[in-house]
Amino acid sequence: MELSANPLVLLFVLNFVLLVVGMVLEAIVAILIIAPIVTPAMMAARVVPKQLSLVFVLNLMIGLLTPPIGMSLYMISIVSRESVPLVVRGVAPFYIPLFAALALVTVFPSLSTWLPNLAMR
Repeated sequence: MELSANPLVLLFVLNFVLLVVGMVLEAIVAILIIAPIVTPAMMAARVVPKQLSLVFVLNLMIGLLTPPIGMSLYMISIVSRESVPLVVRGVAPFYIPLFAALALVTVFPSLSTWLPNLAMR
């Protein structure tokens, strides 16, 4: 909260942190370590909990597909019996829609709450 009271600024900082953490840690471990630390601050900044959870999942998913340690890249490489650089080149076009979806969910909280609200009616 000392960084900014603006929820958008806090979410973009969290995006950066989660992308870096997602590159080196497994998603469940990252959630167990980081979520209890940042959730109170995000709730105090009035970030919607559904939006926060979606930001967590999208960031960690992108981190798992990002070198240098992206664990999913190694699993895909083993299963497909292809080299990791070839797998990275194959995954590269998907980074654009993934980052676009992350940016949209970060900036517009209604995108992350629309479908759950529709399902709960």
